[in-house]
Amino acid sequence: TAALFISLTIERWASVTLTQHGMTRCLAACCGGWAFAFSELSWLYSIGAEVFALNNLCASLIVYLSVLYCTTDEEEHGHRRSIALVGAFACGFGLTNQHTAIFFVLVIGSKVLVGTLAPGSTVCSVWTELGMLGLSGLAGLLPYAYLPLSAATPQKGSWGNASGLAGFRTHVLREEYGTFSLSPGKFQSEGLVERTAYYAKDVLFQFHAVGFILAAVGGATTLKVALSRKKEGNDELHQATSQLVWAMFVVYVVMFHSLSNLPLSESMPFEVHRRFWMQPNIIVAVWVGIGLTTFFEQLRRRKLFHTTMLVIPLALVAVRWNEFFWNMKEYNGRLGSFFEQQARIILKTVPASSLVVSFTDLNWNSVRYMQTCEQKRLDVTHLNFQLMPFPWFTHQHQLYPRVAFPKIQPGASMEKGSAGHAHLVGEFLRANIDNFPSVFIDLQTIGFDQFEGENIFAGLQFVPHGVLWRVTKPSKVFNYVDWMDKFQSGAASTMESHLQPLPARGSVQPGSWEEAIIKTYFDARYQTFLFQLVYAIGKKVNNLKDFQGLLQRGGAASFLDALFTSFRGLHDLSKTLGSHPHTLKAEDVFKNAALAASRTVSATAWLPSVSKHNLPDKYDVPLQTILPEAVDALKRFLRLAPNDRDAPVFVQQLQVFERLLADSSPQAGMHKTGADKKPKKRQKKKKKRKTNNT
Repeated sequence: TAALFISLTIERWASVTLTQHGMTRCLAACCGGWAFAFSELSWLYSIGAEVFALNNLCASLIVYLSVLYCTTDEEEHGHRRSIALVGAFACGFGLTNQHTAIFFVLVIGSKVLVGTLAPGSTVCSVWTELGMLGLSGLAGLLPYAYLPLSAATPQKGSWGNASGLAGFRTHVLREEYGTFSLSPGKFQSEGLVERTAYYAKDVLFQFHAVGFILAAVGGATTLKVALSRKKEGNDELHQATSQLVWAMFVVYVVMFHSLSNLPLSESMPFEVHRRFWMQPNIIVAVWVGIGLTTFFEQLRRRKLFHTTMLVIPLALVAVRWNEFFWNMKEYNGRLGSFFEQQARIILKTVPASSLVVSFTDLNWNSVRYMQTCEQKRLDVTHLNFQLMPFPWFTHQHQLYPRVAFPKIQPGASMEKGSAGHAHLVGEFLRANIDNFPSVFIDLQTIGFDQFEGENIFAGLQFVPHGVLWRVTKPSKVFNYVDWMDKFQSGAASTMESHLQPLPARGSVQPGSWEEAIIKTYFDARYQTFLFQLVYAIGKKVNNLKDFQGLLQRGGAASFLDALFTSFRGLHDLSKTLGSHPHTLKAEDVFKNAALAASRTVSATAWLPSVSKHNLPDKYDVPLQTILPEAVDALKRFLRLAPNDRDAPVFVQQLQVFERLLADSSPQAGMHKTGADKKPKKRQKKKKKRKTNNT
């Protein structure tokens, strides 16, 4: 619908100010709308459940009515006033959807106000006009009146409590998100010039070279008209329209990039910021159509018009469609359902009547959509930990009768990774661990290793469950075999079947939901392998005697399975990190892979010395098959982190493994010549003398 209003804007502007040729206007209008509709940004946020598609509709309608108002002669007072009234309603309605509409509203509002106060107007007529415009604008704001009504019957997932005046004001001004900013946090971020440069670069990406050139021609042509001397007739309408559209564009770009506070050097904040570029892109798309019309006008004057009128637009559409198809091929295919797959992975793998606590928008929005819109797994109680600590959330406690909400203690924090936040998570989980058959929480909720030894999570055990942690009470004996059987047939297989094969590198937009899902997938795999490695280390098997004792107690099979699986998993993960987006610290992954390799080689070396009748055949692995992978794992870590504090230990182990590997190679058993043996004998004698002397 936004593309339709862009096309209507171009057609109206061209019909009054540039040319009277109907086919030209039609082709230019279609190309301008096409350029916006099939730009990567517009398409990406139209195929999912997002608020920006509605904002595009509101903003494009405001632009269309603005151009319609400016291109209507002042002599048509009645028609012009009707346009202004509809425009006031559209401005009010646009503000209820997105605050950024204010940057367009300020410009068109000032233009209409100046027109209302034109010389010759009586005081009565001025006040009448202003009153009607004000009422029309207020009518557009009527969706806000629904907030106090809806607050009387709170709904799951609703934000804020607008039943009181303070809550209403907080919600309307977005104070908890940051009024006229993208975050309430303080960041070291770029300034106006750098942000504007980012935007210019993205315009080239969205509209590609042909569209960018046409937009530049259209923008330059209208800017020249806007800055020219006062004109009359249609030229005056052309000038007024050019001035208005340019003012809307400049005000938006300057004001938005001055107020936005997210750092654009990081992919996720950049993508959040980038969504708001669709609004000025509406004007850029209009300039694409105006630029094409200007180009057609030049061809018409040179009598080349009829030859190229159809060829150029068709070529433009063909090139644009080809670029769009290949850029969006993954998103139009299985990648377009990745967001849905995330929710399906969660809802398919949690038991009946579970409690699922989400911290990230990725899990919160996807699961909420499946439950609210598709009515899937309504037995699962789903909560957002970002909402719960707000004071107004007490208004929604009645919606979760089985959930215990502990009192927020002093020092509690919503800052992820802080001790105050960790205490908040721990208190909530301990209060609900007995209220539900199963409790789950996002993998990204907290960095557990940050608070080791502080007993923040005392009384809780976190077990990997695909893209979630399963929260349980600590048990003296963890049943690894039972967990592994359920995990492999449940959460692990579901996650793999829904996400594999992963999208090709470069096909996923940085900062997008799809990229976040891939990052979560790798985090889930890493946390699982790390959990298995910690489990194996916890068995305290440091030598052959320990292993023999464990074998007699019946715990050797689970020890070996955890050790072998973690080693293979961490080693494979270290080799694939460079091919996909992730949030893992590569040095930690490589170091843990090296640690797992070292312990796996030791365990493999013990196996021939023990009776293996109680062990599955899959652990009967020759040492020479493990050594190459172990050597590779250690080398990878030492190349990445040669200055690590534990690097000398791994260097010694690498030397030992390389000697073992050399001794087990086929060349080691070949017949040696006398020349080969002689140095070795000397070396043995030398060692003997040295031993005697010692």
